[in-house]
Amino acid sequence: MRRWVLTMLFPGLVLLQSAAIAQDTLHWRKKYPAIQRWQFGFHTGPIFAHSETVQNTSGARPQGVEFILAWQRNDPAVWNTCGCSPIQGLQFSYYDYDIELLGKSWNLSYLLEPTYRLSAQTSISFRSVIGLAYLTNPYDVDTNPTNQSYSTTMSAYLALGTGLEWRFSQHASIGALLQYQHISNGGLRTPNKGINWPAAGVTVAYRPHPRPLQT
Repeated sequence: MRRWVLTMLFPGLVLLQSAAIAQDTLHWRKKYPAIQRWQFGFHTGPIFAHSETVQNTSGARPQGVEFILAWQRNDPAVWNTCGCSPIQGLQFSYYDYDIELLGKSWNLSYLLEPTYRLSAQTSISFRSVIGLAYLTNPYDVDTNPTNQSYSTTMSAYLALGTGLEWRFSQHASIGALLQYQHISNGGLRTPNKGINWPAAGVTVAYRPHPRPLQT
């Protein structure tokens, strides 16, 4: 009998606990609304010609710019979960691949960047990006037969990186970023060796309504 009662009560207790956690999170998010953040960046780095068929891209140095519209969580609920102040938002970027056969790309992505405060002015972050890239010069048997890197105008765009940021005023900060980027259509159409390139960059961020981060 006792086992039957516990079996019947357990789902309800789980739901009540989940509701309590959700209510607590909502309470903290109302008390500590996310910090809006605008960020601009410039990145450059060498193409990684990872196979013999893409050696014709070796030596190219893509250059790109990005604009990020994001919000940074700073409430005790998320701090108790990860010990960080995560940034999440939309990233718009443009890359010139420095070689005619690869052309250029416009990228729209979702960005998640857990940020850990090192001191009152400095922090370290770990960036992950996933989105779509529109590419201007895909493989074509007649007009662009030497492009073995991609063959569709739309492809997936992925990036992983880490950065350091120095906050020089209440509203603004500058940073340095290292990231590895990849573009591929996932094998939907060949050739599809992908574009791979590490990049170093500088960033400038602005917060219209700043608040101190959790320590």
